[in-house]
This record gives sequence, C-alpha cells and structure tokens, in this order.
Amino acid sequence: MHKMKHKTLLRVTARVILLMAMILIRPMPIQAQTSSSLAEIISVQGLVEVRRQNSWKKAEAKQLLYANDIVRTGEDGTVKILSNDESRILVNKNSTFVIKEVTPAAGWVKTQLGKIRRSLYQLYPAREGKSGEVSFEINNKDIEVNLETPTIKAGIRGTSLVLQVQPHRLHPGSSLPTSILTVVEGQVEAQGLTGPQDIVTAATGYQVIAEAGKALKLERLTLSPTDAVQWSLYVPPLLNTTGEPSTQTKSPQLAVALQRAQQAIQSGNATIAIDGLRKLSQRHPQEPEPYQLLAIALLAANQKDAAQKAAQQAVAMAPDSPSAAVVLSYTYQALFELPQAMRETRRALSLDPENVLALTNLARLQFGEDNISGARETLQHVSSLAPEDAEVLNLQGYVLLAQRFTGDSITKFKQAIQRNSQLGEPHLGLCLAYMRQGKREEALKEMATAVLLDPHRSSFYSYWGKILSQAGRFDKALAALNHAQTLDPQDPTPEFYKAIILRDLYRPGEAIRAFKNAIELNDNRAVYRSRFLLDQDLAVRNVNLSYLYNQLGFNAWARNKALASIKYDYTNFDGHLFYAGSLNELDGRSYSFTSEALLARFMQPANANTFNNFNNYTVLFEQPKAQATLTGEIGSNATYGINGELSGALPDINTAFNIGAFYEDTDSWR
Repeated sequence: MHKMKHKTLLRVTARVILLMAMILIRPMPIQAQTSSSLAEIISVQGLVEVRRQNSWKKAEAKQLLYANDIVRTGEDGTVKILSNDESRILVNKNSTFVIKEVTPAAGWVKTQLGKIRRSLYQLYPAREGKSGEVSFEINNKDIEVNLETPTIKAGIRGTSLVLQVQPHRLHPGSSLPTSILTVVEGQVEAQGLTGPQDIVTAATGYQVIAEAGKALKLERLTLSPTDAVQWSLYVPPLLNTTGEPSTQTKSPQLAVALQRAQQAIQSGNATIAIDGLRKLSQRHPQEPEPYQLLAIALLAANQKDAAQKAAQQAVAMAPDSPSAAVVLSYTYQALFELPQAMRETRRALSLDPENVLALTNLARLQFGEDNISGARETLQHVSSLAPEDAEVLNLQGYVLLAQRFTGDSITKFKQAIQRNSQLGEPHLGLCLAYMRQGKREEALKEMATAVLLDPHRSSFYSYWGKILSQAGRFDKALAALNHAQTLDPQDPTPEFYKAIILRDLYRPGEAIRAFKNAIELNDNRAVYRSRFLLDQDLAVRNVNLSYLYNQLGFNAWARNKALASIKYDYTNFDGHLFYAGSLNELDGRSYSFTSEALLARFMQPANANTFNNFNNYTVLFEQPKAQATLTGEIGSNATYGINGELSGALPDINTAFNIGAFYEDTDSWR
C-alpha cells in the first residue's frame, strides 16, 4: 500500500513538473523567432542611423538588424547590409530603408525555413526634396524578394538592381516621389501602386519609371546597366586624416578638391571623380597629386590602361615622389605585371625607406612570389611603424594562414576588420580560414561579405563562384565566374575554375574550352592557381588537369601543355602532376609516370585532392574531409573479394591520408 501511494505521488509530481515546464517553455520558440536578427550591417560611411523602439541611434559595423528596423542615411551616408536571404544591399545617401521581413534562406543561417518564402523591404526619401537610392544583389532564386516604395512594388528573384525614389518630376509639390527601378541583371516584375494597377516585366538593361497617378513606363537604358550601380570602394589612403595630400601641394584649394575626389571614389562615384580630377589636373598642370588620385579613380572604374598612363604622368612630373611610385606600382599589379610592380615599390622605398604604403605593398608582392619569410620580415618592420594599420594586420593574417597558424590568422583578420570595416580582403581570409576548419556556413557568410564590400574585384567573384560550387549551386557558381570574367577579361582565373567545375559536371568539351581560354590568357602556359596574390590556392593546385584531356582522348595535347609548363618552371609541382596524368594513359610509360607522379608528390601540399580519384566533386578549398570507397566481388568456384579505401585531409596539420584494405580469396581455374 505504501509503495502504491509512493508511485502515485511520483506520478502526480512528475505531471506537475511537466505542466510547469510546458507553461514556461511554450512561449520561448515564438519569442526566439520574433527576436532573431534578419540582417547585419557590414560597413558604415558618413552619417547612418538605425531606429528601433522609437529611438534613433548611430549605426555601427557588425550591428544586427531586426524586423521593422529603419535605417536612415544622411547627406554623406552609405551603409552596406548583408541579409539572411543572401541579399547584398547598399543604401545610399538621403535614404530611409525599412526591413519588414526576411526569409532565413542564406547558406550561413542555420534555422529551418518556415512557411514564409519571401522577404519584404521598403524605401523612402530621408528628406523632403532629396533622392534616396538602394542597390540590391540577390543570389538566391528560391525565394521572392519584394521591394516597395510609395509608388511601386517589385518582385524579384536572383537579380541585381538599383531602386531610386526622387522628388516628383512633374509636380514638385507632390508628396509622392517618383520611383525608378533599373535592372542590372536578371528580370523584375513591377506593379504601380498609385495609378492604374498595371504590371510590367523588365529585363537586363531596362528601367521602370513609376510616377504618382500615371501608368508605369518601361524604358531602355542608354548606358551599360552596370554603370547605374554606385557601390562604394576602398581607396588606398593617399590623403591623410587631416585632408592634406601625402605629399606637399602648393594650393590649399587643391588639397580640398583632392579630399572631395577621394570621398567621391569611396562613395562609388568614380565617374564623377574622374571628370573632376581631369579638370583639376588641367587647372594645376604642375602638380602630380591630381594624376595620382586620377589613377586610383580609373582603377576603381576598371580602366586599367588609362590608370597606368595617369600614374606614369604623375611619376614623370615628380620622379622623387614615393607616393607616385606606389600608385604606379598599383597599376602594374592591376595588369598583373608583377616584376614592374616590384621595381616601382622598391624605388619608392629608396626614396622613403619608412613609407608605410610602400612597405605594405612590398610585403604583398613578396607573399605573392611565395617568399613567405621575406614577407614576414617586411611586415615585422612595417608593424613597428604602424601597428594598428588595417592593411598590415590583413597581410599578417595571410602570412599566418600560409604558415598553418589558422587560429592566429583569424585573430589578425578580425583585428583588421575592426580597424577598417571597408576592407574586403580580411573577410576573404576569414573565409579561407573557416573552410580550413570545416566551418562552411561561416565561410560562406564571410565570402558574401567580401563581395559586398568590393564588388568590382574580379578575384572575389572567382572565389564566390568557388564557394557556391562547393555548396552544390553550380549554375550560380558558373554565373559568378562569368561575371568575374566580365570584370577582368585578362584574368585566366575564372576560366580555370570553370574548367574544374565543368569537368565535375561531366561537360568535358566545355571544360576543355574553358581551360584552353585560361591557358591563352596566361601567356600560353597552363594555369594552376588564382592570380589573387594573397592566396596560394593550395586546394586546386593538386587537381590533375590531365583528366580533362583524357576524357576526350586528347592525350597528346595534354602532354604538350604539361611539357611547356615544366620547361617554364621545373620546380612547379603542378606541371609534373599534369604530365604524369598524361603519361598514365600510354602503354609502356609506367616508369615515367611513376617518376613524375612521385616528384609531384614530394613537392605538392597535402589537401583533400591529394588522393582524390575524382569520383566525387573536386574540393576547391582547403578543408577537413574524409571519403571512403568500398567494392566487392563474388563469383562461382569460391571466388570472393572485398576492397576498402579511406582518404582525406587535415589541412590544419598539413596532412593528407590514404588507407586501404584489400582481401582476395579464390579457388577456381587452374
């Protein structure tokens, strides 16, 4: 009887505890859902404020945004936002931008998708009589993103666009603005909200104009749609914090004009800056500074040849100016003329041995030459001069990453971002470091952030394509690589990555064509790594490119290309790996194949592609990975057999492994 009462009491107590737990726990998922962040501010320039709970506060980088948050920019304000639906957003000056709801569909958001499959954003002018503007790049085609202004509603999927709200053009006294939507890439469906309820579809290169009380107008752009996007850009600090040029100028008015030009470049108005600087150089024909900054503006506008001419003119006018030599070095780097870039950098240091810009650029070039010890020594010197410089911290992160100090490199990259939130390179460094640690979601977010901060950088889009491919989004990866090729038609890197991805998709003809294009862009030498100087691209350098040719029977072509690479640089293990793969298909060349393959093995880094038999997709980043294959055979007359193989990589300790177990047992024909 006592035991029965005890059991009953336990049941009652358990039910009470369970009921209390349900009462306490039940509201928590709702609260967590409503309080979860929807986006993150990546960088801020000028006056930017965020309103939450009827209170305006100054916006800061790394600040999280929630449902119904309002972002407002001032006369000089711009803000870059990364949304949880994978949208990359730039809010320009004099804009009020509202985040209503966001679908958590980005690859770095670990929450499960709910019933909401759309995102909603709103744009208004921040001040009466002023124009507001927002630029969108939306990668995820699986969700619908809606943009609203007082006069238009647009539904978009996987699109790049610019949306402006301007004072009413025909009736200045009207309270409703005119909305202008420019499609940079993709397709947009727009609906008018104040006039006839008409719906129009706009493709790349078209504008939709919505005026209050009128039907929508569809017009074709007279200029390239990419010219409509004014993404801000990080500019090397040729001017110091006081607004004075880094070299002495003879005119205070010139100093002010140069400061304004640099601000225009950083705000994305490179075209306006170029026009102003050309006029400035005509008014001050004896001053080299306008030509220096003009070269930077032309680089920002991707006009590399014109930039080099402007930099050369600055050097001709001031041959003793270290800053002019550094700018000329930048233009050589943009054209991948690295020996000339090194020459100008060392000339700048001969003029000013303590020049921080020149020392930093020297370390960058040394690292690009695989001279890691030289880069480390240079960075130790320059860090004693400028220990808090963001560029220096960024380069230190890449050197540590190359030395396998992944945790320390992450610390340096984060310090660089804290010092300068406009830099994109530290985010790419974090992407590489996180991939090495197996943190794919964090790496994807950092790569998206790098592209958001510097969307004009071809190499960033190349890496964006790589990580999209790694996530299995091959169509979007190829689109990103095509965009990288558009940004820099002379860079073989996008074609190189396309060849690898197309090979994995069993499209060998297209892969061969892409690799052939890459070779032609690389002075008819095979390509084995990206041209991004700070990344050694170790993962793809173990890819045996002969597979591309062998699939179509072009073995002789493969051998010729491999031999050309070996003759150019015998110490490059990639050429030997390429040559070994071409020899493997020939009868009677087993000894030559073994020799070349062994030579490549001795020199190559250890990663997931070291023992990859390419039955799986190529691993495009250094990351921990393990893959296994198991085969068996069974037959008559007591024939049995089983084979197992395990291979993979641990990049943090520079180790690749391949373990096999094989068993055979037969008692058949004699």
